[in-house]
Amino acid sequence: PRRTQGWFRMYLKTAVRNRAELGSTQLAVLPEGSLIYVQETQGQHARISRPVSGWLDMLTGDGVTVAHPDVALRRQAEAVDVRGIVESDRHKAHRKMVQAKVAQLTATQVRLASAVKSMKARAEALRGSPGRVAESVRSGAPQAAADLARRAGEAAKQVAESRDAREVLKGLSRQPGLGDFLK
Repeated sequence: PRRTQGWFRMYLKTAVRNRAELGSTQLAVLPEGSLIYVQETQGQHARISRPVSGWLDMLTGDGVTVAHPDVALRRQAEAVDVRGIVESDRHKAHRKMVQAKVAQLTATQVRLASAVKSMKARAEALRGSPGRVAESVRSGAPQAAADLARRAGEAAKQVAESRDAREVLKGLSRQPGLGDFLK
């Protein structure tokens, strides 16, 4: 089950607003790496009480999660001495490793979301001009076929001239009835 309350760490810069609704007054912008305390969630919106009180979106418009539960502060109350826990040597190394992995995951999600958005835009452009696509395929097909035939010929020549191919042909030439055929 996904945690909906407790300490979370921001993995993308996010605006905090006075209400959950988009367009409500912006109170602050939390930088990547910020610790937040989530009081409640409503859909993709979270009401936080620390470091400032307000609302933020837990997902970007592309569906990328901006905050994940902080492992070092799991099961800790809002009033806990965050600095004491976060700065303890035992948690520093673990936190650093987890943060690096989650940051890498978040960056990958951002790249994937961007790629999907780009692919959708290209697909839409292609749907909007089927005649142009058909003409492009028709005009490019002869050159593509010639390129494919040339590459296939080059690959066949490399295989035929390889040492392994010569050994196979040499072995086959010794077979009764095949020797004359292979000359």
